[in-house]
Amino acid sequence: MKLRALTLTITGLLLSSFAFSQAKIITGFLPMIGDNIKSEFVDDKFFIETDLGFAIYNSKGDQLVNGITTSNSLGDKNISLKNSVFLIRNKDLSCSLMNSNGKRVGTGKYNDGLPFITDNTFVKFDEDMFGYINDKGEVINKFDGKRYILITNKSSKAGGFTSNDMFIANTVFLSPADFPPYSAEGLTRVTDFNNKLNGFMNKKLELVIPAKYTAVSRFSEGLATVSNENNLWGYIDTNGKQIIDFTYSNRPRDFHSGLALVINREGMVGYINKLGELLIPAKYERATDFYKGYALVKKDYYTPVQLIDSTGKELVKFPKEIVFIDDSVYEANYSNKNIEVTYDCSETLRQLVDYGKGIFIHGSSYGLVDMEGKVVLDFKYTALKDYANGKMLASLHEFVDNNTKTTNGLIDEQGNWLVIIKAPEF
Repeated sequence: MKLRALTLTITGLLLSSFAFSQAKIITGFLPMIGDNIKSEFVDDKFFIETDLGFAIYNSKGDQLVNGITTSNSLGDKNISLKNSVFLIRNKDLSCSLMNSNGKRVGTGKYNDGLPFITDNTFVKFDEDMFGYINDKGEVINKFDGKRYILITNKSSKAGGFTSNDMFIANTVFLSPADFPPYSAEGLTRVTDFNNKLNGFMNKKLELVIPAKYTAVSRFSEGLATVSNENNLWGYIDTNGKQIIDFTYSNRPRDFHSGLALVINREGMVGYINKLGELLIPAKYERATDFYKGYALVKKDYYTPVQLIDSTGKELVKFPKEIVFIDDSVYEANYSNKNIEVTYDCSETLRQLVDYGKGIFIHGSSYGLVDMEGKVVLDFKYTALKDYANGKMLASLHEFVDNNTKTTNGLIDEQGNWLVIIKAPEF
């Protein structure tokens, strides 16, 4: 028995040594908030922080670009690789666009702007001129604060602002939170400052849906959620026609794969179609949006996570103790205003559907599980993120010789470290 235990210990040490010996070591910091990894592993690239700014590496540990300084007065200080470009801060303090290969995109320069979360974003061309650009650096539109106020209050009964009011609005009222990106339908939310109600503007700066709703979401698959004066929610189309009545007391989610997640008064989750019919009963305590015809659901604390299809058929049961990661909706803070930023689906769900394996959480630890419910990578990691093609970002805390050892970097699905990110010594 002692010999077997010794053999197992030696084998474990050899495997651990192998896992580290193959790794390429780079110098910098993996961006984290608490135990959450802020960096992204997308298209075989990830970014770290260095003394010179952000740097982008590939999965072999080759540096592609360094010294990236992002736009940081309006938006997030991090870059994002999930979209094709991001705003960087130049030495002259202007902003321009760069892609993940370190190449400049377009020739435009801007005073500031918001990070790309879709294929377009809001920018300040100068102190008085605002507008939107796309991810090719092309200008979608331009407007000053006064023009924006005139557009948004067309449907107001208050008679609009005076010239002095509009000047104040231009410098005080408007904030980045007032300019979410355009949806695929070419519409974005606008707010009437007379009555604080919301409508939608097109890329030609035309108010195509009057500002008459207390709150709205972005459009998705041709529909948007809107709420009335009684704080009930329904759906409208791109012409402003009411498609689904004001029925829901809890805000429903966007449509994906022809279905939208809805929450009943008891807090249970189900799914409706575009006719407002409850196709999948509200019987889940937790659930994701659909992605390519699939969703992850959990009936209650004591039952396992399950993968379902668009008919509600339960396809796979995962180990009962684990839960999925759902980053589809979170609150981002821009200029002290909270705005909702929507992504397409849960990270775990996207990975399962696209790659057949997904990152789950057990207690406070992360692991990798395949589509059959088999644990591929043990739940020992402090954080895992962005599994794709057999690789993912990882953070591991281990207690060694009465000290906590932290390792950050990129691993494969066998737990071998491909790239280790070491903090600089000085």
